[in-house]
Amino acid sequence: METLGPSPLLWLEFDKNGAIDPALTAKLAVLLNQPDMTDLVVMSHGWKNTKDDARTPYGTLWANACKNLTPDKARRTAITGVVWPAKTYRTDFDEETLVTA
Repeated sequence: METLGPSPLLWLEFDKNGAIDPALTAKLAVLLNQPDMTDLVVMSHGWKNTKDDARTPYGTLWANACKNLTPDKARRTAITGVVWPAKTYRTDFDEETLVTA
């Protein structure tokens, strides 16, 4: 299993209809039902970002949060990263020509 710092990380990937693969929910249930697991943190990223784009800010955010946790508490906290399909959209409209009547 992937980790984010000292914590186990599971990516929850949704399809274009908002459905999640039942195998992922089963993996999450197994993770959360481990005797030493105590907490769950859900992280979600922006629409124009991919899972790879999300790794750095998630890592930074969780590293900062872990400064306030004991190492044992951080290890017993599961992290889920939400991934949903998103397409890149144009954000630069400066080149548009305004048509006036």
